[in-house]
Amino acid sequence: MDAPDLSVVLPTIDEAPNLRLLFPRLRRTLSKLGVSSEILVIDEGSTDGTPEIAREEGAVVVAQSEPGFGRAIRLGIEKARGRHIMTMDADGSHPPEALEDLWKAREGFDLVIGSRYIHGGSVETSPLRHLLSRVLHLFDAAALGLPVADGSSGLRLYRAAAVKALVLRCRNAAIQEEIIVKLLKNGGRLREVPFHYAPRAAGKSKVRILDSLASYLRMLARRG
Repeated sequence: MDAPDLSVVLPTIDEAPNLRLLFPRLRRTLSKLGVSSEILVIDEGSTDGTPEIAREEGAVVVAQSEPGFGRAIRLGIEKARGRHIMTMDADGSHPPEALEDLWKAREGFDLVIGSRYIHGGSVETSPLRHLLSRVLHLFDAAALGLPVADGSSGLRLYRAAAVKALVLRCRNAAIQEEIIVKLLKNGGRLREVPFHYAPRAAGKSKVRILDSLASYLRMLARRG
C-alpha cells in the first residue's frame, strides 16, 4: 500500500465529545488540501467511547499500553505511514484549519511548529496554564537554547523521515523539546507559523504538571 501524504496523530484520554466536533472540521481541512491521509488516534485507556467514535469516523485506533503524553507521541510517530506527520490535541484547542498554514510552510523544513507566541499567534487559556507555558518558554531559551518562541507547542508538522530517525525517550510533555533538540543536532531545519490556541471544547485537561516538570529536569540533567 502506498504511503499517504499525511498522517494526523491525535493522543486521547476520554475525548469522545471533542472528537465528534473535531473530525468533521479535520476532514474538511484535509479535503481542501487535496492530500491522501490517515488519522491515528493513540488512546490511553479511554472509558467514554473515544475509541468507538474514532473508528466510526474512519480513524485507526492504536491502544497505548503505557501512560504518558510522550509515549503517545512516540507511538504515533512509530505507527504513522505518511510522508509527513501532524500532531495535534484532540480537545479543540488546536484548530484543524491551522494545518493549511503548516502545510504551506513545509517545503525545506523538517518541522513546522504552530506557535502561539510569534506575531499573529494568540492564546485563550487560564492564567495558570498561560504562566506555565511562559515559564517553559524561558526554560527552553535559557536552559536548552532553543531558537523558537513556542517550543512546547504540540501543533506540529514533521517530515516523517526526519522525526522517525530520532531516538526519543521522554514519557511526557517534555518530548516536544526533546524532538527539537535532537532534530537540530541532526542538522534539521524548523520554522514557526502563528495560530490561535483556543480553550478545550469539553472535559478536563489530562496534563500531569508535576510529572512533566520532572521530565524537563531529567532532560536538562542529560544535557549537562
